[in-house]
Amino acid sequence: MPGRAKFTLSLLSLVGVVLFASCGGSEDSEKLSRTDFDFLRLGMSYQEVVARVGEADRDVGSGINIMVYDLSDGTQLMLSFASLEDLMAVHLYDPDRDTRELILGAEG
Repeated sequence: MPGRAKFTLSLLSLVGVVLFASCGGSEDSEKLSRTDFDFLRLGMSYQEVVARVGEADRDVGSGINIMVYDLSDGTQLMLSFASLEDLMAVHLYDPDRDTRELILGAEG
């Protein structure tokens, strides 16, 4: 293989490895943190939330929508909606300690 072609192939291989490594990353690096949700206000719609931080990881509610976002520190932010048009409460759940803290809204 001529020198120039060998160099080009090596360079392309290196670029490929760098791109692959940068895409792999840790799953946690893609997760949100608590401060990403500082904009939340009672009465917001779920679509307003999605426009800012994306879709929730899951809905665990029964009778109401409880949209759960898994955060980078292992905690979970739980947004409660009677309908997806009206944010009623926000809780921070720590599965390691099995504790739940009211962040926004009224205890009920």
